[in-house]
Amino acid sequence: MNSTPQSTISEAGIAGIFADAVLDDRTLELVVDGIGSELERKPLEVLIYLLRHAGEVCTKDELLASVWSGRILSETVLTKCIGRLREVLGDRDQEIIKTAYGFGYRLVARSELNLSPFHNRHISISDQAITHRVGPYGV
Repeated sequence: MNSTPQSTISEAGIAGIFADAVLDDRTLELVVDGIGSELERKPLEVLIYLLRHAGEVCTKDELLASVWSGRILSETVLTKCIGRLREVLGDRDQEIIKTAYGFGYRLVARSELNLSPFHNRHISISDQAITHRVGPYGV
C-alpha cells in the first residue's frame, strides 16, 4: 500500500468490475477477459481514480493532482498512462475510457464498485447488472 496521503489506493479497497475487466486495488490485480494483466502502478492508480468517478469527466488537472501529488508534470505523462490502459483493456474505440477533448477522461463502460474491505457491499453504477464475475488471478 502507498503511504502517500493523496494516493488513489486506499486501505478499505475497492473491487471494480467494468467492461470485461475486474480490478482489485487491495491486491493490485487486474483481470481482463479472464486473464491476469500486467500494468504499472501509475496507470493502475489512474484506473482506480476513473473507477471511483465512473461516468464523470475527470479533468487532466485532477488526475495529475491525485496520482502525481506534489509533482509538476506535463500532460504527456497522463496521455501515456491512458494509452497504456487502453492497450491493456483492448479499448481501441474508446468504449471503456472516453476522451473529453480539452478537458480529461471519462470511464464510460458499465461498471460496478464494491467498497468494503471484504468486498461484500456493492454499489452499482451501471444501468444493467453485471452477471459475469472472475476470481482473483496473480498479476
